Amino acid sequence: MVRLMIQHPELILQIEKEGVVREFESPILKRIAEGLEELYQRRGRLELAEALTLFEEELQSQLRILAFQESELEGGQHEKILKDCIQKIHEWKLKKDKGKLLQRIKEAEKQKGGAGLEALLLERQELVKREGSLRKSNL
Repeated sequence: MVRLMIQHPELILQIEKEGVVREFESPILKRIAEGLEELYQRRGRLELAEALTLFEEELQSQLRILAFQESELEGGQHEKILKDCIQKIHEWKLKKDKGKLLQRIKEAEKQKGGAGLEALLLERQELVKREGSLRKSNL
């Protein structure tokens, strides 16, 4: 996704709107993406030379690698790839949230009287609704 941000800066606003950068697992890619978003917000454009000056050496190196990789994308494929990436990130986040919630439900069941269990089950229903709407948007 960072490569898409570099090669198609016009997509940064959409990426930012979706809020998926905060879900990146790689701290390096996350810091690069956040920096690119910030630069695009301030300038309304993205210039690689300027972006490189914002990052420390380790991030500059990674940014150069991403920027100069050959793009195998044709025509409007970058928008479909972005949509697919965003979808996968949302699915991953939902799966992670469900796992954490299931663990909290199990812990609440072990407690005397099941303290807070009802609230957790309501939260589970909300996650199921999110999952359904995520699936619908993928169709």
